[in-house]
Amino acid sequence: MDTKYLKNVAAYVLTAAVSLLVILLIIRALSSLVTSEVETMLTEVATERATENFEAYVMRSETVLYSARSGGLSYSAVDGEHVAAGRELVSVYSEGGGEDARRRIIEIDRKIGILEDSNISGSITVTDTAALDSDINALFGSLRNGVENGDLAYAVRKRDELLILLNRRSIITRTVQNYNEEITRLGNEKLLTAADMAGAAETVKAPGAGYFYTSLDGYETAFHANEVPTLTVERFDRLKETQPRDYSGYGGYGVGKLVTAFTWYIVCESTQDMLRNFRYNGAYTVVFPYSSDTELRMTLTRIVTETNGERVLLVFSTGEIPENFNFLRRQPVQIVKASYTGYRVPISAVRINDGRQGVYVLDNRLVRFREIVPLTEVGGYFIVARRDPLNDEYYYNKLNLHDLIITRGKNLYESKIIS
Repeated sequence: MDTKYLKNVAAYVLTAAVSLLVILLIIRALSSLVTSEVETMLTEVATERATENFEAYVMRSETVLYSARSGGLSYSAVDGEHVAAGRELVSVYSEGGGEDARRRIIEIDRKIGILEDSNISGSITVTDTAALDSDINALFGSLRNGVENGDLAYAVRKRDELLILLNRRSIITRTVQNYNEEITRLGNEKLLTAADMAGAAETVKAPGAGYFYTSLDGYETAFHANEVPTLTVERFDRLKETQPRDYSGYGGYGVGKLVTAFTWYIVCESTQDMLRNFRYNGAYTVVFPYSSDTELRMTLTRIVTETNGERVLLVFSTGEIPENFNFLRRQPVQIVKASYTGYRVPISAVRINDGRQGVYVLDNRLVRFREIVPLTEVGGYFIVARRDPLNDEYYYNKLNLHDLIITRGKNLYESKIIS
């Protein structure tokens, strides 16, 4: 065999292989220099909540106020108003003769009160309509939310407040100067009407200081705050089966109620499995959709477990009583069990590189890999831990605020040049 020929063939093959390898390396180098289509998003701080939905039962220290007789009622305090002991709250008018006059006087008193609250200082200028319009829109939205949630009583209670705001707007825009003449006219009409009826047959006063409410739902004695210290799952079931009480003929007639303690409670039924998300005496944010998503900070006062069962009662308490709050006895709530603050990262952008979880970012024209530590997942995104240079050992390799995360791109790798 011609060895010289074989050596020449081997040399040619080796030369061809080396040339091909060089060509491939050149192509790869050039490919990193050509234009690459990528999409990016700026890394920003976001906060996400983990919530649980519950059906809550409201428990308060409520004292039902009685009159000795039935009849027409005229209230001198509004719902949720804090009143002092001895304050006159309700005037009870006898049934019978002068009934039409009695009703008319109650209506006149309501109108006079609205007009008196509608009068405003003449120093207010037309430029104040922006703030007033904002209040009107907010109240209208609250009324609509109450109606949509079936709380018509709330809408009725707030109608006068809306009318007052609209009247004030008329003064500000100079549609009317004031309501003094109408107040005087109604006052004279009241004097004439009063001649057709006797005075109030009874006046109900506040037995102590507290928050006054005109409405009674019949559960004031059942879902009372006194039940909280000894509440059991079995007792809670019996309370839910309780029929609303009719406060007529029990030694008097219910005309309203007084909440005598600041602290009130909600009771939510849960499970043993869900209990791991809550801790005794922990403070939690509770969202009340029936009160325009009002948020209250409440403490987990009691955890009631069922004997040999899975059911759990979570009892939350607070001393905060917001204005115009809806204390509907049974209502939905959302309890924030955890809150996470970090960088928002699309799950679709997350990659695994050498066993590390992270994302590619664009650093000037270079592709860099940045590690992430997910805290929670919400709606297609991770909330990841923020970079802490003081505690992270290799913090330069971790995602940082204002990094450009590559959300779409092909053939990404460390140090790739994007032109």
